[in-house]
Amino acid sequence: MGALDGKVALVAGGGTGIGRAVAERFAREGARVAVFGRRPDPVREVASAIRGAGGAALPIAGDAGVESDVAGLVAAARTEWGGVDVMVNSAAVRLQSPTWSAPSC
Repeated sequence: MGALDGKVALVAGGGTGIGRAVAERFAREGARVAVFGRRPDPVREVASAIRGAGGAALPIAGDAGVESDVAGLVAAARTEWGGVDVMVNSAAVRLQSPTWSAPSC
């Protein structure tokens, strides 16, 4: 029995890096995982790996910075699995400007 048995997790940025590791770990802990990212191929690859290991995964391509894409992610998870329990945002944001001109925090 895993710590996330029966839970539905959405992982933005789930196609690579830390997001991929989170998606795979959540699946090993029993979660059904919606793997979300801008590049379709890595998202499909992660979802396929999760399914190949006996888990449940849904690949969804989209941009975490686009509200309608995120709404589509949530809607797809609700349609597929009836709800959402966990959301992880591991999506990267890149500023295309010198650090001295970036907004202050």
